[in-house]
Amino acid sequence: AAIAVAQCVERGLVDVAQPVATYVPEFASRAKQTVLVEHLLTHTGGLPLEEVYEGFRDGESAHADAWDRVVRRICYGELIWPPGSRCCYSDLGFFLLGEIVRRVDPKRRPYMQYVREEIFAPLGLHDMWVGMPSAEHERYAREDRISHLTTTGMSPACDSGMAKPAELMACDPSGNLRAPAAQCVELFV
Repeated sequence: AAIAVAQCVERGLVDVAQPVATYVPEFASRAKQTVLVEHLLTHTGGLPLEEVYEGFRDGESAHADAWDRVVRRICYGELIWPPGSRCCYSDLGFFLLGEIVRRVDPKRRPYMQYVREEIFAPLGLHDMWVGMPSAEHERYAREDRISHLTTTGMSPACDSGMAKPAELMACDPSGNLRAPAAQCVELFV
């Protein structure tokens, strides 16, 4: 999500010093108008840790309106402290960053399509996904190319064992990047 936002900044589509509501107007509800894009990037936006996207990683994301429901829940939620006053990781900020990318993209592509076309494909990272389509999941499964996951015990969504199709297909910009290790190295090095 940070790479996608950085591209939008380079292209003059996003200013990180602007309020999130500049790009997602409904986010200003419940006294959130002072949350800046940079707060989302630095985990200082005051967003709650709770997962307002309950069920999203368990198959709901396969529905076309799932992303919109998640964003709507975040927009109409409340902050847990004033923006910029504390730092605490929240997945919710990454969904908002993804929504900003979607809204400023001249083609209005869904986030998962944007990152595939604007980041992964130009770098030749054809096996990298944030939200893997079901047909691709089926192909990787047939080719025995889906690895086992190891969990640190912090997230029930990351149970040890074979990744569930719904987990792989969820377009979750906070942590559902899936790719062979070699392609991850290419992206981040």
